Amino acid sequence: EIRKTDIINIAQDAAREFLVKSQAKDIELVFYSDPSVVIDCDKTQMRELFNIVLDNAVKYTNRSGSIVFTVKKIDRDVKISVSDSGFGMPKEELPYIFDRFYQINKSRSSKHGFGLGLSIAKSIVESHKGKIAVESQLGKGSTFTVYLPISYPG
Repeated sequence: EIRKTDIINIAQDAAREFLVKSQAKDIELVFYSDPSVVIDCDKTQMRELFNIVLDNAVKYTNRSGSIVFTVKKIDRDVKISVSDSGFGMPKEELPYIFDRFYQINKSRSSKHGFGLGLSIAKSIVESHKGKIAVESQLGKGSTFTVYLPISYPG
């Protein structure tokens, strides 16, 4: 259900939860945000979106790595970004990572699920009339960026 929600509260909860998971792998998780950003969104879906992108960041970042999670208001949008110092992805794979069942490294697939997470994230973002993108460099990490409109355009 779409309703006015402070997305920062949802993001803080997710950051707290993933701090425990990241500390277990000795990964530094840093969270930056505006004090409050109220947007039209489905709270449950936003929670799932944060879970997917933060879970991927923790999963694909080596021990002693770092993750930066940022939520800021930019004009009429909220910009959410999750940057990690993880494995990164080959450029030729990037166009496909939001496809259902697509997995970058097939050899790790048994350990890491079914390749649905990012396609679910994309559908959540699109259902909120937003955009999701990724930038990545092999061996250096990835940044997932989401833009969501503050007001749901209906």
